[in-house]
Amino acid sequence: MRPALWRIARRHQALDEEIKEADREIGPLVTQAAPTLIATTAAATTRPAMTHTIVRGGLKYARHTQEYIARRTAEGMAEKDIVRCLKRFVARRIYRHLPHMIRTPEPLRQTAERL
Repeated sequence: MRPALWRIARRHQALDEEIKEADREIGPLVTQAAPTLIATTAAATTRPAMTHTIVRGGLKYARHTQEYIARRTAEGMAEKDIVRCLKRFVARRIYRHLPHMIRTPEPLRQTAERL
């Protein structure tokens, strides 16, 4: 049992390093391709938690978000469903900041080819 746990721990560390390396490579490309996206998400934490962090901040501080929650709760919607709707809304707003290019820029294409 113990050797299996050690193997899993080593694999986790290796994958964590791989993710950090990919972030270092992709970060400048994202900043170049979509600078307004970076500005929009600057207050958020890691990618998986980004929309969650934005929504939770809205739950506490944004009046229009609190009004939306009150309205949806009155309609009988569960809190987890309301949060999911809010996360979709945030994702759509972030998506609007992404450049909608017909052609992939050369640096991105070269990176994709290496993968």
